[in-house]
Amino acid sequence: MRKSNAIVIANKFLYIIELLIGYFMLSMGILGVIVLISEGITSDTLIGILIFLILGIIMTYFGNKRKKLLITFNIYYNILEADASGSIENIASVVGTSQEVVKKNLKKMIKLKYFKHAYVDEQKNCIALNGNQIKNQANLNQEEDKTSIQQTHEYVNVTCNYCGTINKIVKDTVGECEFCRTQIIG
Repeated sequence: MRKSNAIVIANKFLYIIELLIGYFMLSMGILGVIVLISEGITSDTLIGILIFLILGIIMTYFGNKRKKLLITFNIYYNILEADASGSIENIASVVGTSQEVVKKNLKKMIKLKYFKHAYVDEQKNCIALNGNQIKNQANLNQEEDKTSIQQTHEYVNVTCNYCGTINKIVKDTVGECEFCRTQIIG
């Protein structure tokens, strides 16, 4: 897992720009209101001031929303660095929020590519990163079982048609992509 994702860095700059432009437009709108009060109201001036105020509010809203998501990303990232299980339940308990909120945030971060090659595994209630399921002890036991099975079967590498991940499955069988869970044929 790499924290200095180019998309995350770009979003940091973007929220700063949104906030600066938003605050500038709000200040210009407020200044316009002050001028209107002192000199009188004209319809052209009023429309211009309203546009500045509305755009300023919109820009600061989206800048703050983006900033909040980046702060949440940093918190989740640090939790995942310390707890490799990727458990949504663990993240929720550390953050002090519901698992549904954590899932919603993780899905949004994945969609925005803050976490590359990741997905939320609903069945295991965890986030899988880098195309590999984050392994807890139960998954490690499953891998040991697979190792003993590998000794009696011939395996082939198959590229998933859906996501492009290369998977190792038993020859002439139907398997499941480790990343996107699409069925693949060996």
